[in-house]
Amino acid sequence: MDKTDSNKQTKLQQEIGKRFLSVRLANNLTQADIAEQLGRPQNYVYRMEKDMNISLPGFFEIVNFYARNYDVNPAWLMLADNRGELKYKTNERVKADINRADSDRLRKLLAHIQELISENIKPATKRSEEKSEEDTPGTLPEDTV
Repeated sequence: MDKTDSNKQTKLQQEIGKRFLSVRLANNLTQADIAEQLGRPQNYVYRMEKDMNISLPGFFEIVNFYARNYDVNPAWLMLADNRGELKYKTNERVKADINRADSDRLRKLLAHIQELISENIKPATKRSEEKSEEDTPGTLPEDTV
């Protein structure tokens, strides 16, 4: 990694750290409060907010923590250019995305159900055409009487 890439990465890490700091301050919490909730030392929260000097799994743990506990939009926390993202995930665009995803899933599910039904109807139709004259609706076969 050349010096330019390293500087960009450092700036991004600092920017993301500031985002974590802003969420904490917006919720009137101290580093000690967050550390206690995470089960981590206060130094961990300090390093996270200062320059993201934490492991990748730790980073995802923090993103998940803020998303679940403080309703923060993970994209707002993680994206290098998050100007188009809102800080909190309960915004109308995110709700619309969720509804659209649910609608797409529902449409796919209904299409699949229709496909299964049509597959089952076709063989049933063939079987009914193949019935012998003895098999009339409403009567039981002789061996069951």
